[in-house]
Amino acid sequence: MSMLEVRLLGTFELREEGRALDVPSRPAQSLFAYLILNAGSTHRRERLAGLLWPASTEETARNNLRQALWRLRKALPAPAEGGPEFLLADSFTIGFHPQARCWLDVSVIEETPGPTWSADRLIQAVEVYRGELLPGFYEDWVVLERERLRGLADSRLHLLLDRLQEEERWPEAVKWAEHWVAGGEVPEPAYRALMLAHHRLGDVAAATAAYQRCVQALQAELSVEPSEQTSDLYAQISSGTLALGGAPAGAAPASLSPPPAPAFLASLEPAPQAATVFVGRERALAQLMEFLRHAISGRGLTVMVTGEPGIGKTALLRRLAVQAQADFPGLIVASGSGNALTGIGDPYLPFRDILGVLTADVEAKWAGGAITSGEARRLWDLLPLTVQALLADGPDLIGSFLPGPSLLQRVRAHAQAAEPWVTALQRLVERNALRRGEAPFQQKDLFNQVTKVLQSLAHHHPLLLLLDDLQWSDAESLGLLFHLTRRIGDHPILVVCASRPMEWWDEAQPVPRLLEEILAELRLSHSESVIDLGQRDADEGQAFIDAFLDTEPNALNLPFRQELRRHTGGHPFFTIELLRAMQARGDLLRDAAGRWIAGPQLNWEQLPGRVEGVIEERLQALGDDLLDVLQVAAVVGEECIAEVIAHVQASDVREVVHLLSDKLDRQFRLVTALGSRRLGGARLSIYRFRHILFQKHLYNRLDVVQRAYMHESVGDALESIYAGLTGEIAVLLAHHFAESGRVRKAVTYLQQAAEQARRLSAHAEAVGHLRRALGLLETLPEGSERRRLELGLQTSLGVSLIATRGYGAAEVEQAFGRGRELCRGMPESPPLFPALYGLRTFHMVRGEHQAAVELGQQLLTIAEAVNDPELLVEAHQALGTTSFYRGELAAAKEHLERGLALYDLDRDQGHAVRFGQDPAVACHSYLAWTLWLAGQSTQAARRTTLALDLAGRVAHPFSMALALIFAGLLARHRGDLTAALAHATSARSLSSEKGFPFWLAMATMVQGMVRVDSGDRQGIAHIEQGLADWQQLGSRLGRPIFQALLAEAQLKWGQVDQAEVVLDTALAEVEQSGERLNLAELYRLRAAAHAARAQDEQAGHWLQQAVDIAGSQGAVPYALRAALDLWRLRGGGSDVEQTIVAMLERLPAGTDLAEAQEARRVLQRSP
Repeated sequence: MSMLEVRLLGTFELREEGRALDVPSRPAQSLFAYLILNAGSTHRRERLAGLLWPASTEETARNNLRQALWRLRKALPAPAEGGPEFLLADSFTIGFHPQARCWLDVSVIEETPGPTWSADRLIQAVEVYRGELLPGFYEDWVVLERERLRGLADSRLHLLLDRLQEEERWPEAVKWAEHWVAGGEVPEPAYRALMLAHHRLGDVAAATAAYQRCVQALQAELSVEPSEQTSDLYAQISSGTLALGGAPAGAAPASLSPPPAPAFLASLEPAPQAATVFVGRERALAQLMEFLRHAISGRGLTVMVTGEPGIGKTALLRRLAVQAQADFPGLIVASGSGNALTGIGDPYLPFRDILGVLTADVEAKWAGGAITSGEARRLWDLLPLTVQALLADGPDLIGSFLPGPSLLQRVRAHAQAAEPWVTALQRLVERNALRRGEAPFQQKDLFNQVTKVLQSLAHHHPLLLLLDDLQWSDAESLGLLFHLTRRIGDHPILVVCASRPMEWWDEAQPVPRLLEEILAELRLSHSESVIDLGQRDADEGQAFIDAFLDTEPNALNLPFRQELRRHTGGHPFFTIELLRAMQARGDLLRDAAGRWIAGPQLNWEQLPGRVEGVIEERLQALGDDLLDVLQVAAVVGEECIAEVIAHVQASDVREVVHLLSDKLDRQFRLVTALGSRRLGGARLSIYRFRHILFQKHLYNRLDVVQRAYMHESVGDALESIYAGLTGEIAVLLAHHFAESGRVRKAVTYLQQAAEQARRLSAHAEAVGHLRRALGLLETLPEGSERRRLELGLQTSLGVSLIATRGYGAAEVEQAFGRGRELCRGMPESPPLFPALYGLRTFHMVRGEHQAAVELGQQLLTIAEAVNDPELLVEAHQALGTTSFYRGELAAAKEHLERGLALYDLDRDQGHAVRFGQDPAVACHSYLAWTLWLAGQSTQAARRTTLALDLAGRVAHPFSMALALIFAGLLARHRGDLTAALAHATSARSLSSEKGFPFWLAMATMVQGMVRVDSGDRQGIAHIEQGLADWQQLGSRLGRPIFQALLAEAQLKWGQVDQAEVVLDTALAEVEQSGERLNLAELYRLRAAAHAARAQDEQAGHWLQQAVDIAGSQGAVPYALRAALDLWRLRGGGSDVEQTIVAMLERLPAGTDLAEAQEARRVLQRSP
C-alpha cells in the first residue's frame, strides 16, 4: 500500500513510492504545510485566507485560497483503495484527514521520548531534523512553528547527549555535541557534554578547549558568563577532582540540578514601608473592584481615574492592588508609570515597566517594599509562561521593550537550560544582538505583539494592569493603550489608568488628542469607566477629613473639622500636609490619653492658605544637611539616586542613604525608598519624592544660576556612574546638560535618544528630540562645528519625518534641503558621508537623478580621498543604482561590479543598519537586471540567487524585500511566472509584516503583472493599486517602469485610451526626471497603441526610436522587442533584419534569452 512521504524540515518535498510530487505554487505549498501540521482539525476558509494572505483584500485572499486548493488537489495522488482523501473540504472549512496514509518528518521530532528510549532511538529522531521548518517561507505562523520545532530538536539533542553519556559512548557524544554547536547556537549543555566526553577519553586539553570555546561564544553572542553548572564542571576537570570513571561531584553527567532562585527571594522580608492611610475613596475603590469582577468574568475593559495633583489617585491604585490580590489569589498585578522628567521623550515607558514586572524584574520593587515576597514569588513563578508568550507572540519586544541579556540571566536562574523555551530565548537574544541597529520596529507590530502577549497571559491568569501618572506618558504609550483597549473585551484583563484632568495637559503635544480619543472610547464601552476624583461635593470633602482624622485617637470637635474643611476644601494632599505642619508647630498636641487635641495657640488665620506654604513650613523644620540632600534630589528628578547625590556633594554614599532612608523617609515622610539595582559592579539606591509637589517646590527655590550649576553636576555624576551605559538614560542626560548650558553634550545625548526612539518606531519622539537638539544648536556660535552637528541632525530628522509624514511631505524636503545647503562649502570628509548618502537616496527616490548623481560623485570623492573600502563600497553602489535608472547601463555595470569586488561580509555586514540596506544585496540585485538587459540571462539569474542568499545571511528584512522584488521582476522577464509570483508573494508578505510600504507597493504591482501575463484581467487593478500606493508615498523612482507595465496590461485587454494616458504621463516623468531606463519600452508601447488604431506610420516612427534608444543603451532585450514589433508591422524588411542580426551578435553564445529565441525563429522564417 503506497504512502505519501512529506518532508518539511530543511525542504518542502512530497514523494509517493520514491516519485517526487510537484506542488509548483508557493501559496499551495504553504497551505498544504499548514493543513498537515494541524491534521485532524478543520479550519474556516476565511481564517485560512486571512492567515496565508494577510495583506490581500478578503475577496482576493479567498480567491487565492481557492486556486491554492485546486493546485493541491491536482498535485496530490489518489488515496489508497478504500482509504480516505488527504484533504477534507466543504463550502466552509478545509482540513487534512487524520487517518490519511502519510509519513511526516515533523511528527517524528514531535514524538515525546519515553524513559526507556535508547541513544539509538534518539539518534533516529534527531536525524530527521535536517534544517529549519520550510526554509524561505516568511509567514508569521511558519516563523513561530519554526522556533518551536527548533526548540524541540534542541531538547532531543540534549536528551541524546544524556543517553550517550549514560551508555559511555564518548566518541558519539563528541560527534553529536559538535553537531549541536555547529547549528550556530551557544548551547551550554553541548559544551558541557564535550568537556565531559573529552575528559572521559583522556584528553583534558580538549576538555579545557571546549570550555574556552563556551566562554568565548557566550561572551561574543550574549555578553554573559557561563552558568554555575558549566563553571563547576570545568573547575572539577581543571583541578583533577573529576575522576576518569566518575560523574561530576554531586550531579549527573549533563543534567545538573536547576540553579537556585535569585538570592533576594531567599532573603528576609525587607523593612516594610509605613502603612499608607487610605480614607475617603471607598466608593471609588468599590467601583474599581466591581470593574475587576466584570473583567475576570471575561469582559475586559479599561478604566480611567482622573483628578488634580494630590487628590489621591496613586493611593487608590495601590489600595486596589492590595485588595484585588487578597480577593482574587490567582490574579496577576503589574504596574507601570510615566515619568515627570523623561516620560514624554521615553517611548513606551509605562508598558516597558509592566513587561519588566511580568518577566520577574522585581528585585528593586521588593527591596523598596512596593511588593511582598509572596508577590515577587508569584511573578517569579510566572516567568516561564511570560517568556513563552513573548517567544510565540512578541519576539520583537525582547531587545526593544525588554533588555535581552538581563532577561536571559533571570531565565537561566529559573529553569534548566535544556528547556526548549530557554533555548529558543537564547537563540532570539543572539539574533537580536546581531540585529542591533537594524531597520526600526514598526509601531503596529509592537502594538500587536504587546497585546497578544497580554492576551496569552490572561488565558492562564486574570491580569490587573495599573498605569499611573499617564500625564507624563508619550504619544506612543497612549496609542498602545488605545490599541489595547479595543482588544481586551473578550479577555480577563482590567487596565486602570490614572491621569490629571485634560486642563493640565500641554495642548502643543499630541497627547491631549489621544487622551480624548481614549476617554471617548471608554465612555462608549462603559458609561462609568471614567472616575473623576475631583467631582466631589462638600459632604465628600468633609467625609474625607473626618475619616482621616479618625485614623488616630483624637478629641477634635466638629468646629475644628469644619474649619479644616473650609481651609483646605477637603483636598486630600493639602489636608494631610497641613495637619502634619500643625503637629510640627504645636498647633495640635496629644493629651494625657494620647489623643490629638487643638493646642491653646491655634490660630487659623496664621496658617498658610496654599499648599506651597504648607510645604515650605515642612521644609523649614529640616536641618541644612537634609535640605542640601533634598535640593540635589529635586534637580535629579521625581526619582533620585543616592549615589548621584553623594557624587554631587562629594559625600559618603552610606551617609546619604542614612539621611534619605532614616530621616527623610521614615521620620519626615518626604521621600520613599523604591529599592536598589545593580549597574555593572555598582549599586544604585533609588528613592522617589512622596509627591511631585515636594520636588517641584524644592526645584523652584533655586534661581537660574543655581539650577545651571546643579544640573551640570548631576549630569557629570550620572555620566560617571553610568559609564559605558549612558544610552539607558540618554533623555535624562540631555535634559541636565541642556539646562546647564552644555549644548554640545545635550545635542549628543538627544541624538542618541532619537536613535533609540527610532529603533522602537517611536518616530514622533525621535522628531521631538531632534527638533529640540536643533533648537539648542541655535544658541551656539556659527561655525563649521555647528554646521556639522546640524547636518547630522537634519539628516536624521529627515529619515524620521519620512516615517511620520511620508516621502512627499514638505517637512521632509525642508530637512534634506537644509542638509544639502549645509554640505555646500564644507570640506569633503568621511563624517559627511552618511548625510550625503541620505541626501542622495532622498533625491533618487524623488526622481531627481541629476542631484543624486552629483551627490554620488561627492561620495566617491570622499571615499577615494581616504581610500576607505567600506565607503567605496557604498559610493559605487550609489553611483551604480543611479546610473541604472538613468539608462547608463555600462556605467551601472562597472560601478556595481566594483562595489561587489570591494565588499567583505565580515567587515561590511553592519552597513545594512547604517545605510538602510546591505550594499552587496543591492549590487547583486541591480546587476542581475543590468546583465539581463545585456542579454546575459543565465548570469543574471545567478546574481539573483546570490542576492537572496546574502540577504538571508545578513538577516536584514529590508534587504531581503529588495532582493525578492528584483528576483520576481527578473523571473518574469525570463518567462518563469511561477517563480515570479512566488518571489512577489514572499516580498509582499515580508513587507506587510515589517511595514515596508515602498516594497509592498512594488510587490503588489509585480503580482498584478504576473496575473495579467497568466490571463487574469484583475491583475490590472493590482498594478493600479500599487501605483497609487507608490504615488502616495511621494516616490517617483521607477514610476515609468511600472507605468509601462500598466500600459502593457491595458493594451493586452484592449484598453487603448487608458494606456495612452498612462504612457503620456510616463513619458512626461522621463522628461522631467531623466530616468531613461525603460524609455525604449515606453516608445514600443506607444507604437502598440498607434498600431491598435491602425496608425501604422506613427507606430513605425515610435518603434524605430525605440530600437535606436535601446541599441545605444545596450539594452538588447528591449531592442529586440522593438525590432520584432517593427518587423511584424512592416511584414519584414532587410533593414529590420539587419538590426535584429546586429542585436543577436551582441549576445553571448548559448544565451537563453526569450527575445533572442523568438528573433532567431523570425529570421529562420524569413525568405
